[in-house]
Amino acid sequence: MSEVWNEDTGEPVRCPFCGSADGECPHPVASIDHTEGSCLGGVFFHRYELLERAITAVFAEQLRTAPDVDLDWKDPYLQEIWETARQGHLETGEPDMSASALTDLLVDLLWDAGAVGERGVLGGPIGWESTVERLYHEDPVAVCERAHALLLARLAARKPRAKRTRRRS
Repeated sequence: MSEVWNEDTGEPVRCPFCGSADGECPHPVASIDHTEGSCLGGVFFHRYELLERAITAVFAEQLRTAPDVDLDWKDPYLQEIWETARQGHLETGEPDMSASALTDLLVDLLWDAGAVGERGVLGGPIGWESTVERLYHEDPVAVCERAHALLLARLAARKPRAKRTRRRS
């Protein structure tokens, strides 16, 4: 992985467990690119899509079985993702998800699961840079498993609103 730089200090973001600056140590949970809405590396790299699919499956089932029922989600990120997905479904028949809210949700889950780290800047071609959050833990696999369990709990924490909304024709 490439080095991520702290904008305030000009120093590379380092692993708090071993001091590595390149992310090539056993502790990276994830390098989340907030600009592109993707995972660039770490143990979470192969799980990012899995969690995204879990959210999509719950939303798609809800939209298939009861598209007129609006939901209140206890999690503000899920609420934002739901509202975007539902609006897309009403307008085009396809759910659309807010990429920034999805990225924020997944980072929030990793922090809640015990990951630590900081945001920085990843530079690219001249004039291009991305905001990247580099997260670490002594046991990155356990953090990813806890994050998945937390997501499933948050997805279960929803309730229908009292009113039904009208479908647009």
